[in-house]
Amino acid sequence: MTSDLDLLEEFAHEHSQDAFGEIVRRHLDLVYSAALRQVRSPQLAEEIAQSVFADLARSAPKLKPDTLLTAWLYTVTRRTAIDVIRIESRRQLREQIAVEMSNMNATAHEWMQIEPLLDEAMAALDESDRSAVLLRFFENKSLREVGEAMGTSDDAAQKRVSRAVERLREFFSRQNVKIGAGGLAVLISANAVQSAPVGLSATVATGAASAITTIGLNMIHKILMAGLAATMVGIGLYTVHLQKQIGQLEEQQAPLAGQIRQLQRERDEATNELAAVAAENLQLQSDQSETELLRLRDEVTRLQNQVNHSAENATFSPKWQNWNNHQTIGSFYAVASTAMETVAVGIDGRIATRNNATGIWNIQSFTGDPDFRAIACANNQYVVVREAGFIMTSPDGIRWTNRHSPTKENLLGLFWDGHQYLAGGDKGTILSSPDGIEWTRRNSGSQINFYGFSYSGTRYVAVGNDGIRISNDANTWTTPANAPSVPFTACTWTGTEFLACGLGLDKNPTIYTSPEGDVWTLRDTTLTASLRAAMTINGTIYVAGDDIVEKSTDGGTTWTNTFNKSKSNNLFMGMADNGEFLIVVGFNGNVWAKPVSAP
Repeated sequence: MTSDLDLLEEFAHEHSQDAFGEIVRRHLDLVYSAALRQVRSPQLAEEIAQSVFADLARSAPKLKPDTLLTAWLYTVTRRTAIDVIRIESRRQLREQIAVEMSNMNATAHEWMQIEPLLDEAMAALDESDRSAVLLRFFENKSLREVGEAMGTSDDAAQKRVSRAVERLREFFSRQNVKIGAGGLAVLISANAVQSAPVGLSATVATGAASAITTIGLNMIHKILMAGLAATMVGIGLYTVHLQKQIGQLEEQQAPLAGQIRQLQRERDEATNELAAVAAENLQLQSDQSETELLRLRDEVTRLQNQVNHSAENATFSPKWQNWNNHQTIGSFYAVASTAMETVAVGIDGRIATRNNATGIWNIQSFTGDPDFRAIACANNQYVVVREAGFIMTSPDGIRWTNRHSPTKENLLGLFWDGHQYLAGGDKGTILSSPDGIEWTRRNSGSQINFYGFSYSGTRYVAVGNDGIRISNDANTWTTPANAPSVPFTACTWTGTEFLACGLGLDKNPTIYTSPEGDVWTLRDTTLTASLRAAMTINGTIYVAGDDIVEKSTDGGTTWTNTFNKSKSNNLFMGMADNGEFLIVVGFNGNVWAKPVSAP
């Protein structure tokens, strides 16, 4: 048989398409499979394979005589796949930023309708309701702090705040401004109080010489805070109001006329400064530079945090919630979660840990190129596995310790069976550990790449890129007699049977079940998307994949799509639950969660 290098030399010197076609025939499966493991998308894997062989055609005359073509193709495939993932991530990040900017414009329009009427609406409230709104949304205090300030319980404070917001909404509705109570609360919290100009605090403190001065300065401070969000017409109106107040003070406090004149001068200076700020704001609105874009993204993050804060004690939403907190957190293969934190792991050595109380992510990037591919949590410890055989443990998702691994093969899957960890990877690699620290290599008896495990209590099932393996002790593995040789990515024990799912190549059904793991049956379902994660929660089976999170309550016969989002690029790779939430993660910052108890 003609060697690869002879065929390549024939192509390079004679432009023989037959020679190059033979090279493609020999190595296409390797290149496609390596790409598919990286991007988990058949379409992208095809594009990567075409790009790799195009690179080979261009590089053929320059390859050294001792080049091992298989290794060269594998290396170029991995590099190309990583580039494709990064390009897709950046593209979708730009789309996300565009959506955020569009949402900001819509919010600004609603605020322009509400702002001129806000003070009148506040004045229409009775004193207790007005105080509740001021504490909750103007000063952004928690419901507990509102209750303490008003001498009531948390629940009473929440009811008072809700009642006051509803009365504000009714007031605006009578003025033909249509907005929901929740949206109104968010707008007031985000816009009612603006930052005073830099240096104003020192100026005010210097001029405060007496009680009357303090009163005058407080009025100026309120006017300035409202004026920062107003137009120049608003500035004029507040100036007239201030002049009226100063006239009243002159009549009542004639001996202090000198101090009042000082206040007038300070008012003029503040008005000039406000005009300068307004001009600067106009300039910023027309500035389309990268710096301005970053500032807008920061503002979006601030507004989102305020939304989260204002809703912390609101009625719990049964819908999917976007948990990425508008942070650039990365692309992920797997996730684990407890009541305290959620830990997602993914490409380029990225680990993101979410504080479930605040919603803020801590992002860590570990040295080296290998991706983190799987994570498990048991006994107050997180364990992660990585390509090139790396294993790490952590008590909190923040502090990580490297552990000795008996393999250098890529580790792609991880499972806790209640007694021990099982890790699977390339070329039939299976490791076991009782504590996540000391690991032992097991005999899988095959060369498939393992992605997932499940356990019924008496039987283990492992799935990979070329079928299914079973074991009674997790030490020795065999192939079921009728196991299908299709690419599987995940499996779960449903309580009555095993369920395995796969990539759905050529739009074929991808779900098989087996009571014992010996005999497998293809489920006749309409579910043909590529599936990458599976788990069972209280008898309900969940699977996730290309833009879907489906659930089944009848053992996998019928499925319902629970993830109904208009966005169509949610490539979900991993799934977990912490008893309260079902969490799914994927590429391009996709981290979504919904209450387990929700339909």
